[in-house]
Amino acid sequence: MGQRENNPIDGGDDKAIGEANNSKANKQALYEANNKNEDNQLCGIWGRQLRQLDQEQMGFKFMVHVGDIKYGETPCYESSFSDVADMFSHESNAIHYDLRDSFFVPGDNEFQDCQDVDQAWKWWMKYFGNGVVPNTNGFSTLSDPNITVEYQNSTLLRPYNGGNFAFYTDGVLFVGVNQVGGGIVGDEASRVDGNYKWVKYNMDTHLSRGMRAIVVFAHASMGSARQTYFGAPFMSLLKTNAYSRIKALYIHGDGHTFSNYSPDGTNSNLTSVQVDAGQFANPIIISVLHDAVADDFSFDIDRRGGLYSGDCPAGNIDKTWSSDY
Repeated sequence: MGQRENNPIDGGDDKAIGEANNSKANKQALYEANNKNEDNQLCGIWGRQLRQLDQEQMGFKFMVHVGDIKYGETPCYESSFSDVADMFSHESNAIHYDLRDSFFVPGDNEFQDCQDVDQAWKWWMKYFGNGVVPNTNGFSTLSDPNITVEYQNSTLLRPYNGGNFAFYTDGVLFVGVNQVGGGIVGDEASRVDGNYKWVKYNMDTHLSRGMRAIVVFAHASMGSARQTYFGAPFMSLLKTNAYSRIKALYIHGDGHTFSNYSPDGTNSNLTSVQVDAGQFANPIIISVLHDAVADDFSFDIDRRGGLYSGDCPAGNIDKTWSSDY
């Protein structure tokens, strides 16, 4: 599979959509965990959800976890990261999906909420990696040999952008960035600005190759503390002549309650989706559709039943991952 590293800055969830109406669908399952990870583990929900993800049957190409893998008020231990990696890769869970097609972006609970951010980031990169510093499970590399995954390079000025990834297929650009919530972190001028420049670099690169849509994966919205360095410039970029026809979807967690909304009332081509907390709902499936007759791209959001009827569905008490707690 093709992988390469780029440093363009600093110098220094069961309905499948098939081939219909001359449309082509790219599908990916997206999973966002509630910040009460202990509740997820006690209920056994993560394991059950993962076992139900069938790439072939459901038709998705990859899946993305959009952050908060641990409870926000608990200390950050290495096991906070290794447990989740073990769960995703455990043979009892990874039955019908390829580990290489599992992508992750960090949440604030495992980033700035940790007592030692630098150490937490080293653990995050160790267990979820970005292909340049390979994790043992091969996460975030893609099983399709025809798609190249690129990774943003870490620098002294932007040490926390190394987890960012991007790949392009069938007219659609997919990008993941370290865009966490939890209020102002203090490094927005470097990390969040680096996120925008990474997105723009890839958009500029693939526009001439026929890019017609972009999907951005992040933990938090593009507004609030991210508005100045990402939200505003990204929304402005999409309204330039070069990108005025691009359909854009920004998917995030953080708020833990499903919402499908427009972050820019002046651009109907831009949509944001906030996914439900993982302990309360199934992973969702996003389909990117291309109507070849109208030559138009669109997004289909399948919540796969939406919220569960109870906080902890019966029959889910299991643990299929290691634990040092």
